[in-house]
Amino acid sequence: GFFKACVRMKPMSPTARQRRTRENENVSPDDVLPKAMSIAEEIASAAPLAVRWTKRSINDALNEDIKAAAYREAMQQSRSTETDDFKEGVRAHLKGEEPYFQGR
Repeated sequence: GFFKACVRMKPMSPTARQRRTRENENVSPDDVLPKAMSIAEEIASAAPLAVRWTKRSINDALNEDIKAAAYREAMQQSRSTETDDFKEGVRAHLKGEEPYFQGR
């Protein structure tokens, strides 16, 4: 849920957020693996550096002083705008295309 929302980096309307919350809470046992694979595919299609830094930020916030974690997250967000993947994401968004991220 939370990690996936961070990685998606796409704005969600309140209605979409409520729907996603219901989806996350109401997965039948038979649908757990297909739902997990769907989430994994969405995360895998995101920019690799963004995924790595998001995971690190969440872990930092859980395991250390929140102020230090927030500072490090702000630095990572600032640094992310300098990556090739950021430029690719903006380019693809403006052209209505799917981005091709390379982890750079």
